[in-house]
Amino acid sequence: MEKAEIKDRIREAMELRELTQSELSEKAKIDKGQLSSYLSGKYKPRQRNIEALAKTLNVDEAWLMGFDSPMEPQSANVSNENRFNSDDERTLILSYRKLNDKNKKKWYSYTSFDTVSIERFMQNQLDGNLALRGIFEPGYANLGTAWSGHYVNLDYMTQMGGVALLDYAYRFSNEPEKYINYGYNSLLASWALMNTGTQQTGFGYWYQGKENDGAVGWAFSPYQNSRTYMGI
Repeated sequence: MEKAEIKDRIREAMELRELTQSELSEKAKIDKGQLSSYLSGKYKPRQRNIEALAKTLNVDEAWLMGFDSPMEPQSANVSNENRFNSDDERTLILSYRKLNDKNKKKWYSYTSFDTVSIERFMQNQLDGNLALRGIFEPGYANLGTAWSGHYVNLDYMTQMGGVALLDYAYRFSNEPEKYINYGYNSLLASWALMNTGTQQTGFGYWYQGKENDGAVGWAFSPYQNSRTYMGI
C-alpha cells in the first residue's frame, strides 16, 4: 500500500481541527514560510517539526507521515493506560513503522535515538564540509572545492562534498538557499579544469594548441611548484 503524502495529512487534520494555516503555525511554533512549504509539498518537515505538528493537530505521528495507522494519537487508543511503557519503546515502535516491508524483516539493535546528538553530529560535519569551500578564505580555486591544506584541490572529493551539501539543503535544512549555491559550485567545480577554447584563445587556457582542445585535468594545484597525487 502506498504512503499518503504528508502535505495531504496535514491539510486533512487542519480541516478536522478547524485550524487555519496561521493558527497552526503559531500553535506549533513553526515558521509560516516553512509550514507553507510543507503544505505545498516543496519540502517535508524534519522530525522535530513532525512531532510539533502531530501534537498540535492531536494526531498520531506515523499517521501524519503517511503511514497506514490510526489517526488518533497512540494514547487515545488505549483506555486508562499508555500504549508505550517508556520513551525508548515509543521511539522503537514509531521507528519500526517508518520502515518499508523489506527492512521490517531485519533486526536493529538500537532501541532509542538521540535526535539532538544526531543533528549536532550532522551539523558539525556540515560545518567542516563548508570550511573547506572558501568560506573563510575566499578564492577562485577554493570555491566549491574540497581542499584541506594539501597540494591539490578540485579533485573527485569536490563532487562528493557537493552532493552532501545538496542532500542537506534539500532533505534537512530549513534554509536550503544557504547551502544550494555551495553545493552546485562543488558539484560543477571540476569543469574549471576543462582545457578548451576558440582559435582566438589558443584552444585552451591551460595548454595551448588545437591538439589539446577538449582535454581535462583531474585536479588543480594552487602552488607554483607542486607535484601529482602519486608523487611522480
